[in-house]
Amino acid sequence: MCRLVFIFLSGVYALNAIKYPVTPSVPSIPGSSNSNGTKKKIPTTEQYVKVTLGSGDSIQGNIQAPVEIRFKHYKSGLVFQKTITPADLKSISVQRYAYQNPKKKEHSTYYQFEPDKVEITLKNGRSYTLPYLFNFLRMVNIDTPDGKTTIYSFFADTFDEKKGWSEVESKDPRYHLNAAHPRVAVIFSFEAVAPSGLDQ
Repeated sequence: MCRLVFIFLSGVYALNAIKYPVTPSVPSIPGSSNSNGTKKKIPTTEQYVKVTLGSGDSIQGNIQAPVEIRFKHYKSGLVFQKTITPADLKSISVQRYAYQNPKKKEHSTYYQFEPDKVEITLKNGRSYTLPYLFNFLRMVNIDTPDGKTTIYSFFADTFDEKKGWSEVESKDPRYHLNAAHPRVAVIFSFEAVAPSGLDQ
């Protein structure tokens, strides 16, 4: 009987010890859901952008962006809600990453990385720092002169205790907190000028 009680209490303690990840804050986009909670189509507009990758390479092309973007920011101890349009944007850049859902196996650990510090600069000179990236920029379908492709703003990598990271040449366990995967989007420039003519 005592053994059964011990097993039961051990199980309860194990359940209480589990800490589930907290869902990160996300921007509010007008029209993202109906009153009953079902998703509805968000009005979008075509926007020409230049995207700089973690490798330093860049691609340019058209993406679909929400006609309005709302986000909360803090100033002087107050919470403000700001509404902008893609035409207001100058650039959006990812400054830092946070890892989520680490999965350890023998001598290596698999990590998922999400933008954790994002700098938004508007054409009027104002800038804002957010702890997340807008949803429409996490996975972006872009139409370029070379054709259509998909780029991502989040990534995953595996760290081996002896060999280091599998996707980049670094043995620094903190490397990806400030440096993205080479093929991941890190800067979106909204001041890029679309080429004229038929050969776009």
